[in-house]
Amino acid sequence: MEHDYDTRLLDYRLSFPILKALAEEGNEYVRVRFKEELIERCRHGSWGVKEYLWETYDILKELSEKEYYKIFDPNTIKILKLVYNNRYHNVRCENMNIGSLSLYIKKRDELTILPTVSKLSELTSLTL
Repeated sequence: MEHDYDTRLLDYRLSFPILKALAEEGNEYVRVRFKEELIERCRHGSWGVKEYLWETYDILKELSEKEYYKIFDPNTIKILKLVYNNRYHNVRCENMNIGSLSLYIKKRDELTILPTVSKLSELTSLTL
């Protein structure tokens, strides 16, 4: 507690699982700090830390919709919500933009998401 659960004091591969486990024990303050650290490191962490967080934690489930705005611009949030509601398979964000996206589309009417996805200026990979 002396350093307010700062995840930069330990290697991120140790600090985030420890903080997550403490948050799951029911301590409200630690749960809030876990979310704050996720937001902070998603915004200002190195590429390796961001990649680790996106691969290890379901950022969209860990944070509230209000908290998304601390990381993403409104247009990206709109697309993320649309993709998320259409059973995304994998979303990778690079520099807080959607860099790669894999979609699992079961029905023809779910293809309506594609025009929206095509507006992603930073998208480098799309898998259907």
